[in-house]
Amino acid sequence: MALAVKALPLEATLPRCCAEVVSGSRIAVILALAGVVGAAACKSDGGGEPGAGNPGSGGAVNGGAGGAVGSGGAAPGSGGAAGAGTDAPVTVGTGGSAGGAPGTDAAPADVPAGETGGAGPADSVVWMIDNTQSIGGHPTTVSGAPMVIDAPGGGKAVQFNGTNDALFVDYHPLAGLAQFTVEVIFRPDAGGMAEQRFFHMQANGSENRVLFETRLPGNGMWFMDTYVMSNAGGAPLFAQNSQHPIGPWYHAALIVDGKEMRHYVNGVQELAVGLKFQPQLPGQTSFGVRLTKAYWFKGAIRMARFTPRVLTPDEFLKATN
Repeated sequence: MALAVKALPLEATLPRCCAEVVSGSRIAVILALAGVVGAAACKSDGGGEPGAGNPGSGGAVNGGAGGAVGSGGAAPGSGGAAGAGTDAPVTVGTGGSAGGAPGTDAAPADVPAGETGGAGPADSVVWMIDNTQSIGGHPTTVSGAPMVIDAPGGGKAVQFNGTNDALFVDYHPLAGLAQFTVEVIFRPDAGGMAEQRFFHMQANGSENRVLFETRLPGNGMWFMDTYVMSNAGGAPLFAQNSQHPIGPWYHAALIVDGKEMRHYVNGVQELAVGLKFQPQLPGQTSFGVRLTKAYWFKGAIRMARFTPRVLTPDEFLKATN
């Protein structure tokens, strides 16, 4: 199954930081993919109840032409090896994670070939946003009536109406990570709010968060607005000078390495800023709105991927229309 995506932009408004509520647990199983995978200022609020959980890590996966088996299993504390090749389906490995107990994230075995293109990171976890009942193996709480739609090239995505549609997951996939790359494939639609918090992860009982926003300046374009906050500090990336047409599918990535944060749209870096970072505690995730149910998103979301290290652009997911 293949997907499609391209680059876009959002609203030119000055950034403001807001707090949001969260509650949940931590990242879990490590997934191996048979494909290469695909990141300006924002705000949100904190709050919620503490949760528990530890990240998991993967064993060996199938990959490559003809479904050849990837090399080796992985011991606890390390990821499994991905098989050689480009378009073969992957099977999920099992095992522990770096410093963590075995996780529980469901790892999909049907990542569309259009979003991959080589050997994917063995230490990544992929959440397919293709239904409204369960994301990454975690049950969802549904607001409104988000619709499951066909995605270009095959597969499914979830569409949000920009008014009251959202999905909430009682789990923070980046909790406990000292550095990470988080990616999302999404499609902004016309007619949405000027500011839309479409992908939000936040630690319980705090304002510590990782947030993706789109801004719509009203000219048929959008731009990316991202924000990271931890106990070591926070910063926004407000890419008002990097605008993209509304309507196509896009890939966005946000990287935090402990010294800097930077974000990309369709593999192109737009902004970066120095940022000290401390790992976040367990919490919650929302798609389609901020966790406090403000700033609703009009558009669709296809998938998200979480990797506990810095990826290069040629390792990013790639979405095509």
